[in-house]
Amino acid sequence: MSRSKLVLLFGIFFSMFFMACSEPSIQDDAQKAAELSRLSNISAMDNDLGAAGKLYNEAQEIMNKYRQNGKFDEFYQLYSSYLQESAALEDQKTHTISSESGSDLTPNN
Repeated sequence: MSRSKLVLLFGIFFSMFFMACSEPSIQDDAQKAAELSRLSNISAMDNDLGAAGKLYNEAQEIMNKYRQNGKFDEFYQLYSSYLQESAALEDQKTHTISSESGSDLTPNN
């Protein structure tokens, strides 16, 4: 094999390697989809239905990627765990805020 062919072969190999590494992992995609879903729900509760729909569609695009490549079950398990984690953090934050504002206290008569 000539030297130029060897250099070209290594160049192609490293290009493919870096392209493969630059794609988001299934964990990254699941976390992003969960965050988009959470933000969509918040937007809907705030009556910002345009933003809610846009965020929902972005989450669905990520989910569809895994429906099409046959890895949806693995993706959905991660997605679900990230949603649960996000909900727990949100609950904890809400509880902390309500405790600091004194809303857990009974009013003085």
